[in-house]
Amino acid sequence: MCEQVDVEKIMEADCPETAETMGFRLSTEYATQVMLEVKRRGMKLKDLASLMGVSQATLSRMLSSTSNMTMKTVARLAVALGCDAEAPRLLPTTDDAASNVVRFVAGSGRGRAGLVNEKAPEL
Repeated sequence: MCEQVDVEKIMEADCPETAETMGFRLSTEYATQVMLEVKRRGMKLKDLASLMGVSQATLSRMLSSTSNMTMKTVARLAVALGCDAEAPRLLPTTDDAASNVVRFVAGSGRGRAGLVNEKAPEL
């Protein structure tokens, strides 16, 4: 016997985001933007693939939900479409996260470098 599942209840569940779900969401959002730009320009995926010098199958893999898109792939897609792309930004998710600043400290020439946690300045 099959168990009944309330899909709406599952979709409304407040689940913490993991690196995997965030990566999936980010790459899916970018792939959607690419597809919308292709459509806006009256192009087809084969046209974009040709501009990038890849096969249509390779482009489809790049844009798939299982793709682990690199920044280089993001840039290649943007350049092929005559667009610019912005670097992802870190957005604090809690007040505690916003209260700490992590800064990179360059070493003294002996290869020493590291990250230092500091309190964020009061505004």
